[in-house]
Amino acid sequence: MKRSGPLLTAAALVSLLLPACETSCDIGSGEPIRFAGGELIGGFYQTSAWQGPLLYFPGDRRFDIAHGLGTRDIDVNVYLSFEERGTAEGKVKAAPAAGNQAVIEHVDEERVRVHNDSCAEFYLRLTAEARSPVADAGAD
Repeated sequence: MKRSGPLLTAAALVSLLLPACETSCDIGSGEPIRFAGGELIGGFYQTSAWQGPLLYFPGDRRFDIAHGLGTRDIDVNVYLSFEERGTAEGKVKAAPAAGNQAVIEHVDEERVRVHNDSCAEFYLRLTAEARSPVADAGAD
């Protein structure tokens, strides 16, 4: 005789847990917000220094960040914090983004689109560095 009791119990538990994987937060429209601030130094761009202010990045927020590097051949890094600012001494509580906290959806010569595909609220610092020399990256 075959025992299916434990298997059925496990299947029932899994079916109860599946709805918990859905997003339960109130997600907005997700329309991108253009950010044209930040700082460009040679072939390096940052939305802000470590002291901040970092960009408010709630769930489903999308930023189109104008990097000014003039190339899509860039390395992008995203850091997240629960605080808008670090200290004047450079102390900051931030970490590299992981998973769906900051999804890079688009990169081109002008912008990076980043999306908070989670329900959590963060503050964002994005950096981009050109991998090849960029002529006149900061020129008007």
